[in-house]
Amino acid sequence: MENQQLTEIIFSRLVGRRLMEKLFLKTDHLLYLDNYLKMKKLIFFFCFLVIPNLNFSISNFLLNSAPTATPQSNVQAFEQTKVSITLSGTDPDDDSLTYILEKAPLNGRVTDPNNNDKTIFAGTIISTNKIDYTSTSDSAPSDFFEFKVFDGKLQSEAAKVSLSILLANDTPIANNQTVELTENTPTLITLTGSDPDKTIPTVFKIEKLPVTGTLTDPGNNDKQISAGDYLTGSKVTYTGQDTSTSDSFLFKVNDGIVESLVGTVSVVLIITDAPEAKAQNVQVTEQVDYTIKLTGFDKEGDDLNFIINSLPSNGLLKNSGTVITLNDVPKNISGNNVLYTSTSDIATADSFTFRSNDGISSSFSAKVSISINPVNDKPLAADQLNVTAFEQIAKEISLVAEDPDGDELVYSVVDSPQNGNITINKNIATYISTSDTAKEDSFTFSANDNILNSEKATVTINIIQINDVPIAYSQNVSVVEDQSLEIILNGIDNDKDEFTFSITGNPINGEAALNDNKVIYKPKAGYFGSDSFIFEINDGTDSSDPASVTITITSNDFDEDGVLNKDDICPNTPLGSKVNAKGCRFFEMPANNYRIKVTSSSCINSNDGRIELTVVNSSYDYSVLLSGMSNPVIITGENKTANVTGLSKGDYTVCFKVTGQADYEQCFDITIGEPKALSAFVDVDSDNRTTTIQLGGSIEYNVNINGEMFKVTSDNFTSSLKTGLNIIKISTDLDCQGLIEREVFISEDIHYYPNPTHNDVRVHIGGEDSTVMVSVFSEKGSLIYRREQQVQDISRLTEIDLALQITGTYIVILEGPTVRKTFKVIRN
Repeated sequence: MENQQLTEIIFSRLVGRRLMEKLFLKTDHLLYLDNYLKMKKLIFFFCFLVIPNLNFSISNFLLNSAPTATPQSNVQAFEQTKVSITLSGTDPDDDSLTYILEKAPLNGRVTDPNNNDKTIFAGTIISTNKIDYTSTSDSAPSDFFEFKVFDGKLQSEAAKVSLSILLANDTPIANNQTVELTENTPTLITLTGSDPDKTIPTVFKIEKLPVTGTLTDPGNNDKQISAGDYLTGSKVTYTGQDTSTSDSFLFKVNDGIVESLVGTVSVVLIITDAPEAKAQNVQVTEQVDYTIKLTGFDKEGDDLNFIINSLPSNGLLKNSGTVITLNDVPKNISGNNVLYTSTSDIATADSFTFRSNDGISSSFSAKVSISINPVNDKPLAADQLNVTAFEQIAKEISLVAEDPDGDELVYSVVDSPQNGNITINKNIATYISTSDTAKEDSFTFSANDNILNSEKATVTINIIQINDVPIAYSQNVSVVEDQSLEIILNGIDNDKDEFTFSITGNPINGEAALNDNKVIYKPKAGYFGSDSFIFEINDGTDSSDPASVTITITSNDFDEDGVLNKDDICPNTPLGSKVNAKGCRFFEMPANNYRIKVTSSSCINSNDGRIELTVVNSSYDYSVLLSGMSNPVIITGENKTANVTGLSKGDYTVCFKVTGQADYEQCFDITIGEPKALSAFVDVDSDNRTTTIQLGGSIEYNVNINGEMFKVTSDNFTSSLKTGLNIIKISTDLDCQGLIEREVFISEDIHYYPNPTHNDVRVHIGGEDSTVMVSVFSEKGSLIYRREQQVQDISRLTEIDLALQITGTYIVILEGPTVRKTFKVIRN
C-alpha cells in the first residue's frame, strides 16, 4: 500500500431490516457501496479500486439474518373445546426454527400435544410447531397469544395468533335452600338459580312435589302445581300439614336451552293452628269507591293481620290511601279495611283473594266476590287539529270518539264551519270549502250514545288554496256595415288577482285590435252578417275558458234584397226574395218545382226520342216551350205531367212559363242522345230450372221466354224454365238496339243402375217422353249402336244393352224432347 493509506472500513447492521452493509474507503477517491443482501448463503463482496501502486480486496464475509414469525388471525375455536394450531415462520437463511411462547392467552391455555399435553407457559420452548388451544372462560368470545421463532442465533419479533371463540351454552344451576315455615300456613318461597353464562335463569320447573305439603303458583291464580309444571314466575306458595315437621321438594331451572340438575328446597315446619279467612260477596257501583272490611277467625283468639294475595282484574285496591300494585302482592295491609274502585266501564263482576295471619301462620286464601252495578258513561269526542283540505274540494274526515260502555255512537255538528259546508254520514264528515280566499276553518261536533252527549270536540282545517281560474264573459254586440266598433272586454277573478286579456281566435270577417281590455273591431269593407272572435283572461297562473264576442254587422240594405235602403221602396221584402231595381219582390218559383226526364233516347236517323215534364205546384197553369217547337205544351189543373215525343238526337232548351206572370220564365237545357248497345248475360240454374238475366243498355226491356212476354224496368230479371228447349228473346222499344236470342235446354233427371254391370243398365227417366234416342260409344269414341227405345209408362224405365259387349268403359247418350244426358257405364 504505497503512497496511500486505508484509513477505515466500517460494517454496520440495521435492526428490523435485512442486513445492509456499507463500505467506506477514505482515500483521494470515495467509493460508496450500499447493497441489500439478496442471496441466502455466503455473500462475497469484491471491490476493486484502481489507485496508483494500490490493490486490495474484501471477501468472504459470513452474515446471519433474523427469522420472521407468521401471525394468524380469526382462528376458529369452540368454547372449552381443544383446537389444534400449527405455528409457522420463515428464515432468509433457511435455518431450522424453534418456537417459543412469548405471551400466554388470557381466556384459555396452550398445551403441547407432543409433550404429554403439558401447559405451555410464557417463555417456554415448544417441542414442535404444533400446539393445542382450549378456552377456559364461559363468556369470552375471543382470545390471543404471541410467539417467536429462533434460528439458533437470532429471535424474530413476536407474532400474534388471534382466536374467535364460538360460545357454547352452559348448564344453569338450581340453588338449594332451607326454609322454616308454619304448619297449615301458605308461605311464599322464592326459588333461585345461577348460570355460568352470566344470565339469570327465569324459567323454573317443579321436578318433584313435597311429600306432605302442597305447592301452588301465585303467579297463576294460586293454581295447584303438579310434578313437571313450569312456574309463571320464580315463586311458589307452600302449605304444610300438621302431621309432619319437615318436608322437601325438587326443582330445576332452565336458561331457554338446557335444564339444570335438580335443586332441593328443604322445609322445616313449625307446628301451630292457622287462622281462617272469611270469603264474602259485596255489591258496588261502577267507578264509585267502596270500603270492604276483611274478616277472619283464629282458634287461639290471636289478633289477625290480613294479606292481599291477589288483585282484582277490573278495579283498584287501596289501603290507607295507597294503591296496592302487582309488585306489592302478597301485601300485608294496615288494619282490616281496603277501598275498592272499579276501573272498567263495562265489567259487571270482579274479585280478589286475601289471607289472614295470626303472627305465626297464615290461612288459606279467601275470595271477595264483587258485583258491579254499571252506570252509563258519557262518550268522549276527540279533537283533530290541522286537518288538510284543498280549496273547494271535498275532504272526508273520520270523526274520532269512543264510548266507555261500548255503545254505538251517533255524530252531529254543533258549530258549523264559517267558510265551508259540512255533512256527516255515520262517523265520516265531508267538508268542502266555499270560500276562494279563506285559509283555515273549523267546526265542532259531539257524539251521543243514545243517552248522553259528549263534550264537543273541535276539528280545525288548514285550507290549501288552489288558484281559481278567472272567468271571461262572452257578449253580443252589433255594428253597421263599414263602421268601426269599440268593445269593452269583461271578466272576473275570484281570487282578486289582476288579470290580462288576450285574443286567441281572430275574427274571420274583420279585424280586432286589442289594447288592455278594449278591442277596436272593424268589419271587412262591404261585409254584413255575423262575425266573432275568441279571447281569454289570465291571472298569472291560469287562463280562463275561452269566451266569445259575437258581432252582428247590419247592412245598409236592411232587408238584404240587394237594393240599398235609399233606393228601396219595398223595405220589408222577405229574406231571400228576388226583387226588382226598386226593391220590390217579383214572381218566382223554386228551382225544384220542375223535373225534366229523358224517357227514351233516339236512334240514328229517327225521331223516337221522348221526354217527360213534371211540375210540383199544380195550383198554377203552365206553358212549356221546347226549342224548335212552335206550339207550347200546356200543363193545367190537377195534371202535373206531360210527355213530348218525336224528338231526334240533339240539345234542347225547355222553358216554363206561368199563366198570369208575364215577366216570369224558367229555362233548362237537356240532351237527347243515342241509346247504348243492348246487353244481356243469361245465367242458368239447371238444378232449380231457373234463369237469371243481367240486362244493360236501356231503362226498359222486353223479355220473351217461350212466347210469354215480360216488361222489365230493372237491370236484373229472374224466371223459371220448363224442361226441354227454352227460347229466350230480349229487346227494347228501340229497334236500333236490336234483339238478343238464347236457347236453353233443361233436361229431365235420370238414374241408371247398376254401374258397373255384367249385362244391362236400367235407366229411370223423369218427365213424360215416351221414347228416347240411345247412342252407345266405345271409350275411344266408336259408335256401337244407335236406336230409339221406348220408355215404360208407369216405371219410366228403359235399358242399355251391353250383354254382347266386352269388358270396358262405354259412353251413353240419351236424347229426347225433354232429356239430354251423357254418362259412362263400366262393363265387367
